[in-house]
Amino acid sequence: MCYFYGGMLLSQYDFSNNGAKVKIPNIAILVLGGAIYVVARVFELPIITPWSAIVFSIALAKILDQYVPQMFCGFRNYTMQIYLMGLWAQMVVKMVTMRYELPWLLGYIVSIALGLYAPVLVSKILEKINWKPLLLCVGLKKK
Repeated sequence: MCYFYGGMLLSQYDFSNNGAKVKIPNIAILVLGGAIYVVARVFELPIITPWSAIVFSIALAKILDQYVPQMFCGFRNYTMQIYLMGLWAQMVVKMVTMRYELPWLLGYIVSIALGLYAPVLVSKILEKINWKPLLLCVGLKKK
């Protein structure tokens, strides 16, 4: 939960331009965040690892937004639902990957895709049903 809100705060305040006289390019933040993440994973640094991954992810999203501006607009209204339901889809992918000994990279890519798209799909279906108790369970408002 701490990292979810921390990521939201870091993305809210543009840490590459936040009052600095010299703008730090997003690619530099991406490389630095990735390097710190790798080092933190090797030396098993429990606090630095997730924060560097958050910085890396935000920089990557900003770079992708420059080239594909509409890429993340479909997720904008469903961040809480992604947070609440994304892990369930990712756990299923992890169990299937381990059970059938599928390649790790394939499982990782499918896990990220399902972690984003499954909650959005479920939310859109629940919005069509429009039953208040069900909507409240996943943090949606009745329309």
